[in-house]
Amino acid sequence: SSLSLSSSSSSSSSSSSSSGEWSVLMNFDAHPGNDLRYMETRTPDARECLEACSLSSECSGFALWQSSCYLKTGADLAETKVPKSGVNLYIKPVKQPKSIASSSSSTSTSSTSSSSSSS
Repeated sequence: SSLSLSSSSSSSSSSSSSSGEWSVLMNFDAHPGNDLRYMETRTPDARECLEACSLSSECSGFALWQSSCYLKTGADLAETKVPKSGVNLYIKPVKQPKSIASSSSSTSTSSTSSSSSSS
């Protein structure tokens, strides 16, 4: 119930990018030892780690191993990955600068008008 839709109003930016665009590398770890923090999870899935990493501006991803995860820092997690059996590496989607987001809003208005004419 922690993933309720009502929480999106308080932090719409983090909740919208917290799922969907994450990269998952199976059986990989990223520069071992460069951990932001270690946390044990109540469940063996990535949801708790994903939420914790999404809330941290320093976190760029995490390695999930059994029922624990290691929050990672650094922008080059994919480049520093190393094979590690049983470890899954999750890489946070890169947030685009606000200048790109504001310019895309003008194109979204034109796309909505074209879609309405086709229907």
